[in-house]
Amino acid sequence: MVGGAGAKSLLGAGNTARITNSGTLRVSSTSSLQGNDAAFIQNTAGGLIEFLAQGGLGTLGSAQPSVLENAGTVRFASGTTVPVTGWQVTNTGTISVQSGLFAWSGTNASFGQTEGRLELVGGNMSNQQHLSLSGG
Repeated sequence: MVGGAGAKSLLGAGNTARITNSGTLRVSSTSSLQGNDAAFIQNTAGGLIEFLAQGGLGTLGSAQPSVLENAGTVRFASGTTVPVTGWQVTNTGTISVQSGLFAWSGTNASFGQTEGRLELVGGNMSNQQHLSLSGG
């Protein structure tokens, strides 16, 4: 469980800030999980990353984009706006937005899906950056 007040940051140069999730990772903070200097999150098949508040993913503004590779499930369970700012996301699993506005923005932000699912269960999507859905 990642929780508490304020943003939580993954800091490191050259892909050294890395999380590999094969179980359950719940983020309850209302602030973003922020990446910097090529932070990397890998959610493996069978893994669940669940955002329980409207925090989302953010960036600290580095030149190197942070990366989320999802082969499991990423669920945004609540929130009026679910921001994803400055992350490159590759989805081969399931990304599920349960409510609110799923908002993509920021320099270097992208979303690529060659297989898998993007579910807008009770929400909408706003995209200001590259979006590629070629499968799933």
